[in-house]
Amino acid sequence: MRPAGPAAGEEVLEAILVEVPDRRRRPLRLVAIGAVVVLGVAWLWTRVLFPSGASVVDRFVEEGRGVAYQSRRDGFRAAFPTEPQRRPLIGDAGPGAVVESLPARNWVFRVTWQAQGEAFAENAAATLEQVTDELARRERARIETETIPFASDTLVVKDALLRGEGRWLWTRFQLTARRLYTLQVSSPHRSTRTYERFGSTFALLATADDRG
Repeated sequence: MRPAGPAAGEEVLEAILVEVPDRRRRPLRLVAIGAVVVLGVAWLWTRVLFPSGASVVDRFVEEGRGVAYQSRRDGFRAAFPTEPQRRPLIGDAGPGAVVESLPARNWVFRVTWQAQGEAFAENAAATLEQVTDELARRERARIETETIPFASDTLVVKDALLRGEGRWLWTRFQLTARRLYTLQVSSPHRSTRTYERFGSTFALLATADDRG
């Protein structure tokens, strides 16, 4: 016997499948979306609107960003994490200057130069040894490592790494016939890549002193 069909005049209703959302998944989706939003705001805040000193230094070291400084009067060019400030120095042998960048608390990038008498460079190795010891006493720091002075025809270079109370001080001395240049990075922790990056941007320029 065949199943009875719909009576005349009756409508045939087709079954429609309706997907009912699982309410248990909604909180997880909201948490995921919220996490993405928080990370995005954090990145925008720290990298664009109000970058911290650490992020500025990281970009200087890892991404090669920075502010270029060049001066014939000062006799050098270099790159700094932020806009450097210059102030003059007056020494016994003549003028000098300090050019420094302060990207954050406990971070200092500095180049100092001072005029020197000709006798200062006559025994360059001993002179730089003495200057290093004086720096350690002045900064109340101990010398962790230091290199043997390297001499070329016109330049003597020496590196030293000092450790003080809660900070590290990397220093590179470059002694010419008439000037002593001192590159320094003061950091809250030891950071060899930072020191190398800053040192690699430094180059001497010809000055009137060199021609004189």
